[in-house]
Amino acid sequence: MNPHKGAFVPFTAILIAAIVSSAISAPANAAVNINITDFQGVWSTTATYGEGVVVTYNGASYISLVNGNCNIAPTSNTNKWALLDAPGLQGATGPQGPPGPAGAKGATGATGSEGPAGPQGAAGPAGAKGATGTTGATGPQGPAGPIGPSGPSGAQGPAGAQGPAGPVGPVGATGATGATGATGATGAMGATGATGAAGPPGAQGPAGTNACAVAPQPSQVALLQWWTCVVPVGSNPSAIAFDGTHLWVVNRGSNNVTELDTAGNVVGNFGVGSYPEGIAFDGSHIWVANALSNNLTELDTAGNVLGTFAVGSSPVAIAFDGTHLWVVNGTSYNVTELDMAGNVVGTFGVGPNPVGIAFDGTHIWVTNYLSSFVTELDTAGNFVGNISVSSYPHGIVFDGTHIWVTSIALNNLTELDTAGNDVGTFSAGTTPVAIAFDGSHLWVANDGSNNVMELDTSGNVIGTTSVGTFPDAVAFDGTHIWVANGVSNTVQRL
Repeated sequence: MNPHKGAFVPFTAILIAAIVSSAISAPANAAVNINITDFQGVWSTTATYGEGVVVTYNGASYISLVNGNCNIAPTSNTNKWALLDAPGLQGATGPQGPPGPAGAKGATGATGSEGPAGPQGAAGPAGAKGATGTTGATGPQGPAGPIGPSGPSGAQGPAGAQGPAGPVGPVGATGATGATGATGATGAMGATGATGAAGPPGAQGPAGTNACAVAPQPSQVALLQWWTCVVPVGSNPSAIAFDGTHLWVVNRGSNNVTELDTAGNVVGNFGVGSYPEGIAFDGSHIWVANALSNNLTELDTAGNVLGTFAVGSSPVAIAFDGTHLWVVNGTSYNVTELDMAGNVVGTFGVGPNPVGIAFDGTHIWVTNYLSSFVTELDTAGNFVGNISVSSYPHGIVFDGTHIWVTSIALNNLTELDTAGNDVGTFSAGTTPVAIAFDGSHLWVANDGSNNVMELDTSGNVIGTTSVGTFPDAVAFDGTHIWVANGVSNTVQRL
């Protein structure tokens, strides 16, 4: 209930009604005839007013002409509000009245605080001198003063006679060996000398053994492996490269490489760094990645060492892009780019524990073993992207159109286009660690099932061939597939 309703007595209501009647009889509201029903004080935006309710707004009085009148200012709508009474204009200021009589004297205020002291007066005149007193007793002697500074040194006396020689002292401990200096740059190759006269023909040597011409063993025939050729190499062979004439096998257990001709004859064994893992041919020379030496060994095709070049930590694989070498550094999580003189061009971060690398003619692709992606770089080393594949990616190859990646955890292959789109996933053998392309088909070395799987480029399996124990690498020589059997210490031609 509105608290103002009970406050109006009939006389007040009659007076208001008279005012309303007068207001609404004005020309602006000549057709309106509203009875006052209530007075609700100052107009509010949240109140709802019924017909006949009176409010005040900006000093004037207004009456609601309708029911349900809510949030409509009285001055904004003459169809819903009518002016009852407007305030008059302010009158002129009256004259000032005469001053009133003076008030009674007030009580005396409290005493103020003491003011600051004045300046000191001038000194008075000195008094007359008093009589001299008797001399006092002599006081005790004071303590000795500090020693004065030393005087200047006297002139040096003549040298005395030389004393006898003392005994020889013990030999001191040997100092620590200094750090090894940086390897100097390889000197320029001298001009080729003139060809000497041909020597007399030597005696004919005994007939050599062509490892791949030896008749197959009965066990091979029984397994339908009559076409294979097995050649002993060094300890724990882990990678193979072909230079257009000969094959080069990395033996990580014996710290060397074995050179073979394509008939399987051993041409030579050549020492490299510690625990060699990766190998590549740049069109002229062989480059070997030495994982425990953290460097590359460069060989000519006669097996001569041309130089050793520092790279990152644990280099395990190499690719050649036609101009530069790219080295995968397994434990520093990056790749090193070198020119053909062995100078470092740059080092570029990739994923965790990189192990494999391939070049697609435009970009570099790196498998990151402790991840589920491969990293793509352009040949300036700029990061292009991380592309999802199956977990624990290892081997990688480019087939001229697409990228193929082996997963040793899920035993499959992921096929990617060069834009990084997933084309498909295909089953492989157990622990597929390496992959090669022969121009038509893919060859996958399955380390855990001791076989090699052949697939077409649509991912269809053509066949599976048993090989030696732990096949860790696979390569193509233009005619045959070669497999490195890591525990059998052999390579096998298919």
